[in-house]
Amino acid sequence: MDIKKKIKAAAKQVKQAHPSGKVSVSNVARTAGISRQTVYRHIGGKGQVGRLAGNQPTEVGVADEKSRDRILSAAYKTISQVGYAAATVDKIAAEAGLTKGAVYWHFATKKDLFLAILEKRLAHRLIEYPKYAHAAVKSADVLPGLATMLSDQISFALSDPDWQKIYLSYLLHGQDKDIAKRLHELYTVLINSGTALLSKMQKDGLLDQRVDTRQLTMIWTAVLDGIVLASLRSPSSIDYKLLAPQLARIFWEGIKRRD
Repeated sequence: MDIKKKIKAAAKQVKQAHPSGKVSVSNVARTAGISRQTVYRHIGGKGQVGRLAGNQPTEVGVADEKSRDRILSAAYKTISQVGYAAATVDKIAAEAGLTKGAVYWHFATKKDLFLAILEKRLAHRLIEYPKYAHAAVKSADVLPGLATMLSDQISFALSDPDWQKIYLSYLLHGQDKDIAKRLHELYTVLINSGTALLSKMQKDGLLDQRVDTRQLTMIWTAVLDGIVLASLRSPSSIDYKLLAPQLARIFWEGIKRRD
C-alpha cells in the first residue's frame, strides 16, 4: 500500500477507536507500523494528521490546494535563486512557511515538485498559443497578427527572470533519466499540439500544402527556446518588439498558401 494511504487509513482507524480523543502522530505511527519520523516526513504535524482522520472536515480540499500553490510558488522562487541542486525540500518548506511533511504530502520527491513547475508553465503554451495562431492566420492582414502572436510569446517567455533561470536549470539537469523522460513527454505533447493546429490550417487552405507541419512546429519552438537562451546571455540584446515583425515575415513567406 502507498505510504500516504497507509497513514490515512491508520488515522481513520485511530479516530474510530477514540472518537472523543485527539488523533496523535504517535498513535497513527503505531497503528500503521511505521516510525513517527515517517509520518512527519510524509504528512506533517498534528494538523495534517487531524485532517486525515476527519477532525477538520471543512474546507480541507481548498486548504490543501492553497498549500500546494504556496509550495509551487516557494519552489519556483527557491530554484531560481539557488538552482535545482541546492534547492532542498527544507529550503522550499521554509520559504512556503510550511512543514517539510506538508511538502511531501503534495509531492513525493523534489523531482516531482520541479516537474510540476515545468508542467504548469508549459500549460500556458498549450492552451493560449493555438487560439492566437488560428486567429492570426485567418485575419485579413496576416503579418500584423503573426507579429503580435510572436511578440506575446516572446514577452511571456522573457517577462519573468525567475523562469529563465529555472529553464536553464532544467536544461542542465536534463541528464536525470526521470526528468529527461518527463520533459520528452511534455515536449512531445507540445509538438503534437502545434502540429495538429498547423495541419488543420493547412487542410483549411490557409497554409502551403508542401509545408511539413511537424517540422515547422519544431522550428518554431526551437526559435523561441533560442531567444530565451540568448536573453540569459545578454538580456539587453533582445528587443522583442523589433524582433517579432521580422520573424513573422520570415515565417509567413515560407508557409503561406501559394495560389
